[in-house]
Parts: sequence; structure tokens; C-alpha cells
Amino acid sequence: MKFPSKIAAAAALAALLAAHTASAGSPGATEAPELRTASPLRISDAWVRATPPGAQVAAGYMTIRNTGPAPLRVTGARSDRAGKVQIHSMTMADGQMRMREVPDGLAIAPGAQVTLAPGGLHLMLMQLDGPIADGETVAIDLLLDDGSTLALQLPARRSPPAAP
Repeated sequence: MKFPSKIAAAAALAALLAAHTASAGSPGATEAPELRTASPLRISDAWVRATPPGAQVAAGYMTIRNTGPAPLRVTGARSDRAGKVQIHSMTMADGQMRMREVPDGLAIAPGAQVTLAPGGLHLMLMQLDGPIADGETVAIDLLLDDGSTLALQLPARRSPPAAP
């Protein structure tokens, strides 16, 4: 069951709300609401880190919640801005931070959520086509194990959004 036009419309609405929130800039501004689509996955707190000129990589972050009755797996991602997008984890080992691809993707049980955040799980956008500017919106498609995709629009920021 695919609803590309509904998914695109929902993603566009979420991007507009995120852009409005980012441009508000006031200390009391709230984050964009959760992205609701035809999929049982709900996306919140989505953003990508803005990059300096010449950077070849960027990271994307979000919380993914499964509101459906069955487990789901995010197997990967893609973006027109990057030659390759992988799901990565970061861990400390022997006093050093290590980053590794998560080859099996992210399994999300019914009612569970997975958070991609700085210092932990994240989307690694590699081979960028140019810098990602603060305030820009980056299109990213999450790839699901059933063959469907979830189209997202992530606002670019220099630093994580302020906690509420």
C-alpha cells in the first residue's frame, strides 16, 4: 500500500512547519510536530547538521516511532544531496569514539521508538554534492524492509535544537 502523493504532501507540510520553527529563533519556540504519514512510522525532532564548505559528510538525526501492530525495519536511506547514506552507530572503545555502519538497519518493535542523536545512532550522508547551509532543507528517503520509502524533509542546523 503506497501513497506517494500523501507522503510527499505530509513531508512538505512538515518541512514548512520546521522552517517556520527554525526561523522563529525565539528561546520559547517549539519544535515542529511529529510527521504523520500513511506509514505507521512517526518521525519527530528531525534535522541534519549544517556543514562547512568542503565537507564531504553530514549527519542526520530524528526519533522514529512505530505506532503500528507489527515490527518494522528501516534498512537504509538515500538523498539527492549525497552519493551514499548509511545508518551508523557511535560507541566508545578503549577511550576512542568509533563509528560503524549498522548493516541490518534499525528494527523498531510495535509501540517502540529509536532515537538517532549526536554521539549515537545517526544517518551518515557521504559524498555530499556541496555544503549544507544552516536553514536549508535536505530531502531524505528512509528505506523500509517492505520495499516502501518514507520521504522526509530535514531542516539543516549548526547545532542540536534546544531542549524544551
